[in-house]
Amino acid sequence: MALIPTFQDWVALNGLPAEVDGDTSDDLRMTVAWLQYDAVVSLRMTEMIADRDAVGVSYRGILDVLSEDIINSHLGDGWFARNVDESSTSAQSKNYLYSSADSPIRRLLSAQRVHDLARRLYQFQSFPWFHDALERIRGRDLSGASFELDVLLTLQMLPMNASPRAESGVRGNDFDIEINGLDLPVEVTAKDDDTPFSQATVVNTVKGAARQFPKGSKGVVFLRVPASWVGRELEETYADILFEATRQTSRVAAIITAIDKPHLNPDGRTGSVTRVHHFWFHPDCPERYWSAIDFLRQLLDSDLAMHAPSPPF
Repeated sequence: MALIPTFQDWVALNGLPAEVDGDTSDDLRMTVAWLQYDAVVSLRMTEMIADRDAVGVSYRGILDVLSEDIINSHLGDGWFARNVDESSTSAQSKNYLYSSADSPIRRLLSAQRVHDLARRLYQFQSFPWFHDALERIRGRDLSGASFELDVLLTLQMLPMNASPRAESGVRGNDFDIEINGLDLPVEVTAKDDDTPFSQATVVNTVKGAARQFPKGSKGVVFLRVPASWVGRELEETYADILFEATRQTSRVAAIITAIDKPHLNPDGRTGSVTRVHHFWFHPDCPERYWSAIDFLRQLLDSDLAMHAPSPPF
Protein backbone atom coordinates (compact mmCIF):
# COMPACT_ATOMS: atom_id res chain seq x y z
CA MET A 1 0.00 0.00 0.00
CA ALA A 2 1.31 3.44 -0.94
CA LEU A 3 2.47 5.74 1.83
CA ILE A 4 0.34 8.51 0.35
CA PRO A 5 -2.45 8.12 -2.24
CA THR A 6 -2.13 9.58 -5.70
CA PHE A 7 -4.43 12.47 -6.49
CA GLN A 8 -6.26 10.27 -8.99
CA ASP A 9 -6.92 7.61 -6.34
CA TRP A 10 -7.97 10.26 -3.82
CA VAL A 11 -10.48 11.78 -6.26
CA ALA A 12 -11.80 8.32 -7.15
CA LEU A 13 -12.46 7.71 -3.45
CA ASN A 14 -13.70 11.17 -2.42
CA GLY A 15 -14.97 12.71 -5.65
CA LEU A 16 -14.89 16.36 -6.67
CA PRO A 17 -16.91 18.98 -4.81
CA ALA A 18 -20.40 19.28 -6.35
CA GLU A 19 -19.93 23.04 -6.50
CA VAL A 20 -17.81 25.82 -5.05
CA ASP A 21 -19.88 28.79 -3.86
CA GLY A 22 -22.46 27.96 -6.49
CA ASP A 23 -19.88 27.55 -9.26
CA THR A 24 -19.93 24.10 -10.90
CA SER A 25 -17.05 24.59 -13.36
CA ASP A 26 -14.71 21.61 -13.61
CA ASP A 27 -11.55 23.71 -13.28
CA LEU A 28 -12.63 25.29 -10.00
CA ARG A 29 -13.87 22.00 -8.56
CA MET A 30 -10.56 20.36 -9.50
CA THR A 31 -8.61 23.19 -7.87
CA VAL A 32 -10.53 22.86 -4.61
CA ALA A 33 -10.13 19.08 -4.68
CA TRP A 34 -6.38 19.53 -5.11
CA LEU A 35 -6.21 21.87 -2.12
CA GLN A 36 -8.12 19.35 -0.02
CA TYR A 37 -5.86 16.51 -1.17
CA ASP A 38 -2.69 18.54 -0.57
CA ALA A 39 -3.87 19.32 2.98
CA VAL A 40 -4.36 15.61 3.64
CA VAL A 41 -0.89 14.79 2.32
CA SER A 42 0.67 17.62 4.34
CA LEU A 43 -0.89 16.19 7.50
CA ARG A 44 0.44 12.76 6.57
CA MET A 45 3.91 14.25 6.14
CA THR A 46 3.70 15.83 9.60
CA GLU A 47 2.82 12.42 11.03
CA MET A 48 5.69 10.76 9.17
CA ILE A 49 8.17 13.31 10.47
CA ALA A 50 6.89 12.77 14.01
CA ASP A 51 7.35 9.02 13.52
CA ARG A 52 10.85 9.71 12.21
CA ASP A 53 11.71 11.58 15.39
CA ALA A 54 10.37 8.69 17.47
CA VAL A 55 12.40 5.98 15.71
CA GLY A 56 15.47 8.05 14.85
CA VAL A 57 15.17 8.05 11.04
CA SER A 58 16.78 11.00 9.26
CA TYR A 59 14.74 13.42 7.15
CA ARG A 60 16.81 12.30 4.16
CA GLY A 61 15.68 8.75 4.94
CA ILE A 62 12.04 9.87 4.87
CA LEU A 63 12.59 11.57 1.50
CA ASP A 64 14.27 8.47 0.08
CA VAL A 65 11.38 6.20 1.06
CA LEU A 66 8.71 8.70 0.03
CA SER A 67 10.38 9.33 -3.34
CA GLU A 68 10.47 5.64 -4.18
CA ASP A 69 6.81 5.33 -3.18
CA ILE A 70 5.66 8.29 -5.30
CA ILE A 71 7.74 7.39 -8.34
CA ASN A 72 6.54 3.78 -8.40
CA SER A 73 2.94 4.91 -7.83
CA HIS A 74 3.03 6.96 -11.04
CA LEU A 75 5.55 5.18 -13.25
CA GLY A 76 4.77 1.61 -12.24
CA ASP A 77 6.01 -0.94 -9.73
CA GLY A 78 9.64 -1.74 -10.39
CA TRP A 79 10.43 1.48 -12.28
CA PHE A 80 12.43 2.79 -9.33
CA ALA A 81 14.44 -0.43 -9.00
CA ARG A 82 15.23 -0.57 -12.73
CA ASN A 83 16.12 3.08 -13.24
CA VAL A 84 17.27 4.37 -9.86
CA ASP A 85 18.68 1.43 -7.92
CA GLU A 86 20.21 0.03 -11.12
CA SER A 87 20.91 3.33 -12.86
CA SER A 88 24.36 2.23 -14.06
CA THR A 89 22.70 -0.25 -16.44
CA SER A 90 19.54 1.73 -17.21
CA ALA A 91 19.33 3.21 -20.69
CA GLN A 92 17.06 5.93 -19.31
CA SER A 93 19.00 7.16 -16.29
CA LYS A 94 22.62 6.22 -17.01
CA ASN A 95 24.94 9.25 -16.73
CA TYR A 96 22.23 11.11 -14.83
CA LEU A 97 21.71 9.03 -11.68
CA TYR A 98 24.61 7.30 -9.95
CA SER A 99 23.57 4.31 -7.85
CA SER A 100 27.13 2.96 -7.59
CA ALA A 101 29.04 6.24 -7.48
CA ASP A 102 32.02 6.46 -5.15
CA SER A 103 31.94 10.26 -5.40
CA PRO A 104 30.02 12.09 -2.64
CA ILE A 105 29.20 14.86 -5.12
CA ARG A 106 27.57 12.42 -7.52
CA ARG A 107 25.70 10.67 -4.74
CA LEU A 108 24.42 14.06 -3.58
CA LEU A 109 23.34 15.04 -7.11
CA SER A 110 21.66 11.70 -7.65
CA ALA A 111 19.66 11.89 -4.41
CA GLN A 112 18.55 15.46 -5.18
CA ARG A 113 17.43 14.47 -8.67
CA VAL A 114 15.42 11.52 -7.39
CA HIS A 115 13.74 13.67 -4.73
CA ASP A 116 12.99 16.39 -7.30
CA LEU A 117 11.47 13.89 -9.72
CA ALA A 118 9.14 12.70 -6.96
CA ARG A 119 8.26 16.31 -6.15
CA ARG A 120 7.40 17.11 -9.78
CA LEU A 121 5.24 14.00 -10.10
CA TYR A 122 3.41 15.07 -6.97
CA GLN A 123 3.04 18.72 -8.00
CA PHE A 124 1.67 18.12 -11.49
CA GLN A 125 -0.93 15.44 -10.68
CA SER A 126 -3.91 17.73 -11.19
CA PHE A 127 -2.73 19.19 -14.50
CA PRO A 128 -4.65 18.00 -17.60
CA TRP A 129 -1.45 16.98 -19.41
CA PHE A 130 -0.01 14.96 -16.50
CA HIS A 131 -0.57 11.52 -17.99
CA ASP A 132 1.07 12.59 -21.26
CA ALA A 133 4.05 13.77 -19.21
CA LEU A 134 4.28 10.34 -17.57
CA GLU A 135 4.48 8.70 -20.98
CA ARG A 136 7.27 11.06 -21.97
CA ILE A 137 9.22 10.10 -18.85
CA ARG A 138 8.76 6.41 -19.56
CA GLY A 139 9.86 6.75 -23.17
CA ARG A 140 12.92 8.99 -23.16
CA ASP A 141 16.12 9.72 -21.26
CA LEU A 142 15.46 10.77 -17.70
CA SER A 143 17.90 13.69 -17.81
CA GLY A 144 15.93 15.53 -20.48
CA ALA A 145 12.49 14.47 -19.25
CA SER A 146 13.23 15.57 -15.67
CA PHE A 147 14.62 18.92 -16.77
CA GLU A 148 11.52 19.49 -18.88
CA LEU A 149 9.40 19.01 -15.74
CA ASP A 150 11.66 21.47 -13.90
CA VAL A 151 11.18 24.03 -16.67
CA LEU A 152 7.42 23.51 -16.66
CA LEU A 153 7.41 24.16 -12.91
CA THR A 154 9.51 27.30 -13.37
CA LEU A 155 7.14 28.61 -16.05
CA GLN A 156 4.14 28.10 -13.74
CA MET A 157 5.47 31.15 -11.92
CA LEU A 158 4.28 33.32 -14.80
CA PRO A 159 0.69 34.59 -14.89
CA MET A 160 0.06 32.76 -18.18
CA ASN A 161 -0.35 29.04 -18.80
CA ALA A 162 2.57 26.88 -19.93
CA SER A 163 2.00 23.35 -21.18
CA PRO A 164 4.06 20.62 -22.88
CA ARG A 165 3.53 19.79 -26.54
CA ALA A 166 3.29 16.36 -28.10
CA GLU A 167 6.34 15.45 -30.16
CA SER A 168 5.69 15.96 -33.86
CA GLY A 169 9.01 14.77 -35.24
CA VAL A 170 8.96 17.72 -37.65
CA ARG A 171 11.92 20.07 -37.50
CA GLY A 172 10.71 23.62 -37.02
CA ASN A 173 7.61 22.49 -35.18
CA ASP A 174 8.92 20.15 -32.49
CA PHE A 175 9.63 22.44 -29.56
CA ASP A 176 8.86 21.11 -26.09
CA ILE A 177 6.66 23.68 -24.32
CA GLU A 178 4.34 26.49 -25.32
CA ILE A 179 3.60 29.54 -23.17
CA ASN A 180 -0.02 30.12 -24.05
CA GLY A 181 -1.26 33.67 -24.12
CA LEU A 182 2.22 34.81 -25.06
CA ASP A 183 2.55 32.59 -28.15
CA LEU A 184 6.12 31.81 -27.12
CA PRO A 185 7.69 28.42 -27.93
CA VAL A 186 10.19 26.90 -25.50
CA GLU A 187 12.85 24.29 -26.25
CA VAL A 188 14.46 22.34 -23.41
CA THR A 189 17.84 20.61 -23.62
CA ALA A 190 20.24 19.18 -21.04
CA LYS A 191 23.90 18.22 -21.27
CA ASP A 192 25.27 15.15 -19.50
CA ASP A 193 27.38 15.79 -16.41
CA ASP A 194 30.46 14.39 -18.18
CA THR A 195 30.17 16.69 -21.21
CA PRO A 196 33.39 18.74 -21.47
CA PHE A 197 33.03 22.49 -21.91
CA SER A 198 33.84 23.91 -25.32
CA GLN A 199 32.57 26.77 -27.45
CA ALA A 200 31.58 24.33 -30.20
CA THR A 201 29.44 22.29 -27.80
CA VAL A 202 27.48 25.35 -26.68
CA VAL A 203 27.12 26.73 -30.21
CA ASN A 204 25.94 23.43 -31.70
CA THR A 205 23.51 22.80 -28.83
CA VAL A 206 21.89 26.23 -29.17
CA LYS A 207 21.71 25.96 -32.97
CA GLY A 208 20.05 22.57 -32.67
CA ALA A 209 17.51 23.95 -30.22
CA ALA A 210 16.77 26.96 -32.46
CA ARG A 211 15.93 24.68 -35.37
CA GLN A 212 12.97 23.32 -33.39
CA PHE A 213 11.22 26.71 -33.51
CA PRO A 214 8.95 27.53 -36.47
CA LYS A 215 10.34 29.83 -39.14
CA GLY A 216 9.36 33.42 -38.55
CA SER A 217 8.98 32.91 -34.80
CA LYS A 218 11.19 33.51 -31.80
CA GLY A 219 11.52 31.15 -28.86
CA VAL A 220 13.29 30.63 -25.55
CA VAL A 221 15.91 27.95 -25.01
CA PHE A 222 16.31 26.41 -21.56
CA LEU A 223 19.72 24.77 -21.30
CA ARG A 224 21.05 22.79 -18.35
CA VAL A 225 24.84 22.56 -18.27
CA PRO A 226 27.21 20.65 -15.94
CA ALA A 227 28.47 22.29 -12.76
CA SER A 228 31.98 21.34 -13.89
CA TRP A 229 31.70 24.07 -16.53
CA VAL A 230 31.65 26.78 -13.89
CA GLY A 231 34.88 28.72 -13.84
CA ARG A 232 36.67 31.77 -15.10
CA GLU A 233 36.62 30.67 -18.76
CA LEU A 234 32.85 30.22 -18.75
CA GLU A 235 32.23 33.49 -16.94
CA GLU A 236 34.41 35.46 -19.34
CA THR A 237 33.24 33.92 -22.62
CA TYR A 238 29.72 32.56 -22.18
CA ALA A 239 27.77 35.63 -23.30
CA ASP A 240 29.95 35.95 -26.40
CA ILE A 241 29.48 32.26 -27.18
CA LEU A 242 25.70 32.58 -26.94
CA PHE A 243 25.76 35.58 -29.26
CA GLU A 244 27.86 33.60 -31.74
CA ALA A 245 25.43 30.66 -31.50
CA THR A 246 22.49 32.90 -32.41
CA ARG A 247 24.27 35.16 -34.89
CA GLN A 248 22.91 33.34 -37.94
CA THR A 249 19.39 32.68 -36.70
CA SER A 250 16.49 34.97 -35.89
CA ARG A 251 14.57 32.32 -33.95
CA VAL A 252 16.06 32.76 -30.45
CA ALA A 253 14.70 35.50 -28.18
CA ALA A 254 16.53 34.42 -25.03
CA ILE A 255 18.54 31.60 -23.49
CA ILE A 256 18.06 30.58 -19.86
CA THR A 257 20.90 28.43 -18.56
CA ALA A 258 20.48 26.27 -15.45
CA ILE A 259 23.39 24.95 -13.40
CA ASP A 260 23.01 22.65 -10.39
CA LYS A 261 25.76 23.49 -7.91
CA PRO A 262 26.39 20.85 -5.21
CA HIS A 263 27.68 21.92 -1.80
CA LEU A 264 29.11 19.35 0.62
CA ASN A 265 28.89 19.83 4.37
CA PRO A 266 32.06 19.58 6.49
CA ASP A 267 31.35 15.86 7.04
CA GLY A 268 32.07 15.29 3.35
CA ARG A 269 28.97 13.11 2.92
CA THR A 270 25.86 15.27 3.23
CA GLY A 271 25.08 18.59 1.60
CA SER A 272 22.71 20.44 -0.69
CA VAL A 273 22.24 21.30 -4.35
CA THR A 274 21.46 24.84 -5.49
CA ARG A 275 20.07 25.58 -8.94
CA VAL A 276 21.41 28.79 -10.44
CA HIS A 277 19.91 30.43 -13.55
CA HIS A 278 21.71 32.65 -16.05
CA PHE A 279 19.55 34.80 -18.35
CA TRP A 280 20.79 35.95 -21.75
CA PHE A 281 18.64 38.11 -24.04
CA HIS A 282 19.20 38.42 -27.75
CA PRO A 283 19.55 42.07 -28.81
CA ASP A 284 16.48 41.60 -31.05
CA CYS A 285 14.29 40.05 -28.36
CA PRO A 286 10.80 41.59 -28.71
CA GLU A 287 9.70 43.76 -25.80
CA ARG A 288 6.69 41.60 -24.88
CA TYR A 289 8.92 38.52 -24.61
CA TRP A 290 11.66 40.42 -22.82
CA SER A 291 9.21 41.72 -20.19
CA ALA A 292 7.80 38.28 -19.43
CA ILE A 293 11.20 36.59 -19.27
CA ASP A 294 12.70 39.37 -17.16
CA PHE A 295 9.73 39.09 -14.79
CA LEU A 296 10.54 35.39 -14.48
CA ARG A 297 14.14 36.29 -13.72
CA GLN A 298 13.04 38.64 -10.94
CA LEU A 299 10.80 35.96 -9.43
CA LEU A 300 13.63 33.43 -9.41
CA ASP A 301 16.06 35.96 -7.95
CA SER A 302 13.54 36.73 -5.21
CA ASP A 303 12.76 33.02 -4.63
CA LEU A 304 9.03 33.67 -5.08
CA ALA A 305 6.92 30.65 -6.07
CA MET A 306 3.88 32.67 -7.22
CA HIS A 307 1.53 30.31 -9.09
CA ALA A 308 3.71 27.21 -8.93
CA PRO A 309 2.33 24.44 -6.69
CA SER A 310 4.57 23.59 -3.75
CA PRO A 311 5.13 20.05 -2.48
CA PRO A 312 4.81 19.30 1.26
CA PHE A 313 8.21 17.56 1.30
